[in-house]
Order: sequence, then C-alpha cells, then structure tokens
Amino acid sequence: MHAQPHMGKRVAIALDHLAKDPEIGIPLRGVLKGYYKYRVGTYRIIYEIQKSKLLVIVIDIGHRKEVYR
Repeated sequence: MHAQPHMGKRVAIALDHLAKDPEIGIPLRGVLKGYYKYRVGTYRIIYEIQKSKLLVIVIDIGHRKEVYR
C-alpha cells in the first residue's frame, strides 16, 4: 500500500487539530477501548489521550481497512 501523495500534508493538518482539541476524535470500543480515531480521508489516526500529562500519543496512521488490525 502506498500513501496518496497529498496525504502527508493532510495528516499534518489533522495532527495540528488533534493537538488543539484531542477529544474531537471518536472513542473506540471493544479491544481498542481507551483509544480514539480521527478520520483523514480514507486514512485513520489512532491515538490515546493521556490527560494527566497533557499528552496525545499517536498509535498508528493507516488506511481504514488495515489500521485496526
């Protein structure tokens, strides 16, 4: 799988949005409970919010068909 050429810029903008308001993503359920997802086209950013440290940790960025595996 190859990333779309413009995806890097879109992901960078999305990460900036998450840095400003990490709870704009959607909470995940099941085995991924505690993580959030944020949509960037057909890609998803999977991340965790650590409120005690004011920290957002990006777990993975990938196509929606593969990122949850």
